[in-house]
Order: sequence, then C-alpha cells, then structure tokens
Amino acid sequence: MRLQKRITFYFVSSSSCLLLLFSGIIYWKAQKNRTSEFYNLLEREALTKAKLSLGTSIPTETLQRIYKNNRQFINEVEVAIYNREEQLVYHDAIELDFVKENIALFRKIEVYKNVRFFQDDSQVIGFLYEFEHQTYFITAAALDAYGYAKLQDLRTNILILLGITFLLLFSIGKYHSKKITAPLTQMTQNTAEISAAKLNFRLPIQTQHDELTQLAQSFNEMLERLQTSFESQKQFISHISHEVRTPLAALISEIELTLNKSQTEEAYQNALKNCLSDAHKLVVLTNNLFHLAQTQEEDQELKMEWIRIDELVIDTLSELMQQHPHFEIGLKYEGNTENENQLVTKGNSRLLQVALSNIMENACKFSKYQRCDITLIPHQEHIEIRCTDQGIGISPDELKEITKPFYRGSNQNYTFGSGIGLALTQKIILLHQGELIINSVLNEGTEVLIRLKNNYLNT
Repeated sequence: MRLQKRITFYFVSSSSCLLLLFSGIIYWKAQKNRTSEFYNLLEREALTKAKLSLGTSIPTETLQRIYKNNRQFINEVEVAIYNREEQLVYHDAIELDFVKENIALFRKIEVYKNVRFFQDDSQVIGFLYEFEHQTYFITAAALDAYGYAKLQDLRTNILILLGITFLLLFSIGKYHSKKITAPLTQMTQNTAEISAAKLNFRLPIQTQHDELTQLAQSFNEMLERLQTSFESQKQFISHISHEVRTPLAALISEIELTLNKSQTEEAYQNALKNCLSDAHKLVVLTNNLFHLAQTQEEDQELKMEWIRIDELVIDTLSELMQQHPHFEIGLKYEGNTENENQLVTKGNSRLLQVALSNIMENACKFSKYQRCDITLIPHQEHIEIRCTDQGIGISPDELKEITKPFYRGSNQNYTFGSGIGLALTQKIILLHQGELIINSVLNEGTEVLIRLKNNYLNT
C-alpha cells in the first residue's frame, strides 16, 4: 500500500473509531436518561392515582374509565394498589393486569423498598407507600412509545451523520495525505535523475523546518560526501596512473637501450642496477598505495589491540635499518618511564608501524647525514613520539600541503618519493584519534610529533 493511501486509511479509521465511540456514548447516555426519566414518570403517576384513589371520594370506576379511554390514544400508566395483606385495593384494568403481581414481587418490594425492571419493552416499578398509617404496595407499568420513538430518531440521525462524516473524512484525509506526500513524490522524481555523472544535483530545501526538510538536508549531505568521494577517487586513480607510469617508463627505456646494442659487462651491470632501482621504487609505491587503500577500507572496522609503543618503535627502526644499513636512528626517553602503563596505547600495530616507518624514513632520506633521533615522552593521558632531523627542511608554504596525497614539494629532486607517505601517516594517526604535528625550518631541519592517547588505565 502506498504511503498516501496508508495515511488516508489511518486517518479515516482512527477518526471513525473516535466518532463511533462518541456516537455510542451519546446514544447510550440518551437511552439511560430516557429509562431513568420514564421510571420517575411512572412513580409520579402511581403516586397521583394512589392519592386520588385512597385520599378522595372519586369513584374507582371513574379512574378506571379515564385509564381505558386514554390507553387507546396514549400509553397510559397502569397502576395497581395492594394493602399490607396483599389484597387488591385498586387496579386500572384488572382484566388486563399487565404486571401480574405475585408473592415474589411483594417480597422483593419489602426488601428493596423500590424495585424497577423491564417486562418485554415496558417498564415496571414497584414500591411501598404510606397513607394514613397504612402501608400499601403500589405497582405501575407502561410502554414509553414516545421515548422509544425519540431514540429511534436519534439513532437514525446518528447513522446518517456518521455516513456523511465518513465521506467527508475520506475526502479530507485524501486531500491532506496528498499534500503531505507531495514533497516525497517530488523527491522521488528528483532522485531518479541522479547518476554518477550528475552527483552535483541537490534536492530543493523546503521553507518548513520539518522531518521532510531534515531528510532533504541529510540526502544533500550524503550527495556531497559521495561527490567528494567520487572526485577523490578519480583524482586518486589519475595520480596512481601518473606515479606508476614514471618508474615503468624509466624501466622500459633502460631495458630497451640495453638491448639495442651490445654492451660491456659493466654496462649490463649498471643497467641491471638501474632496473633494480626502478623496481624497488615500484615496490615502495605499490606498498604505500596498498596501505593507503587499507586505511580507507578499515576506517569503520579497525582491529585494535593493546600495544607497547616503545617495543613498536624499536621493531620499526630495526626493520628500517636492515633495509637501509646506511641510516642512523637514535632512540631516547624523556619524562617518567617507570610506569609502563603510560607506554601502552590501543591501536593497530601493523598500521602504526607503517606510519612510524614513513616518518623515520623521510627524516633520514632528507637529512644530510641520513640520521634522525626518536624521543619517547610518556604522559598521564597520552604518549608523544618525537622525530627530529637536521635535514633540508620544508618551506612554510609547502608545510601546509605535504599531507595531501601525491603532493611533491621542491625537494622532490633531492631523493625519490611517491608523495603518499605523509598522507598515509596522517590517515593512520587520525584513525587512532591521535595528532600529527609537523614543524620545520628551511635548511635547518624538521620535527614531527605524533601524539597518541594513553587510555590503558581507564579500561
């Protein structure tokens, strides 16, 4: 069922139930009032006839004749009077005797003093009456034809009004449901036009600050993120193509030049060394791209574990110095290192090792002496890893751009680099809710500070 029909159905059904409930209550109340009022009328009529029969000299035949004459035109009350010995004193029409009084009825009147009940559609009342120190049983019965007719008219009017109201409710519900769902219909039509080539499309925002406006705003924000993601992906693929093409072209050119003519053994060795160097560059570039893709995939589900930062730093620099024996990396501690818990953080050891390796490798590569110093500074709530070098430094303008993927500064001719390392490092640190701070002075050196949370004691 479509939303518009559901809204109409819920509105009409709930409103109809309320109307039926109110109509039922009104009819029930009217019926109860009619019954109560007619019982009171029976009692007054019975008392009037009892006073006329017992307290006046009006002949009984006259009262009976009045009853029989009125009975043909109106539903006259039939009254019967019995003394304490249950002997008949007066009856409007003994031959009719609608109530047919018996011992059980007299006993019930004695107990309850006043009894009221239905006999078929007629109402009957019985009560005790004191007159001149004598106690009498009085019964009265009649059919409230006028009251029933009024109830019938009320029931008919209620049913007619309910039918008309149901039709009005359906029309009103259909109109308002169509009006309510109109923005959703428009949204559906607009979103049907969205494609990968038209991600710049946005839904119109209504002036009302309601749920549909919030939905449109959320949808536009999602489109904004998708557009940014698609553009980043296109840019990422473009950069990858360019970066991979360069070492591959150099490798192919080197091989072609070597194969074009006979070379000496030394020339062949030099060519192979150049090819090997280009292959290493491709491996470094591929590894960085792989790790960068992994950080993007693991943004939501990053496997975390408790890590000793000092052990991780030692493993990283040991592995890096095996790959580059000419690198020199110093390690020292500052602050209070007696509490080992302050050197523990929660993170992904593989990704953190990649980030630390990138920082150390950059510091050594761009340093005159291919040396850097690592300082571990534990604090109560965080751990600082400081990497300093005495390298060529970075200009203030380039310092703002170096964490962007594939950015290569003016120092790109100093040594080989893919432009991915720092971008990957920042991504990894942000995944660990840490901070990456880079300070540098041109021709003097660079300081990279990594700050990670130490929440071991709070678990």
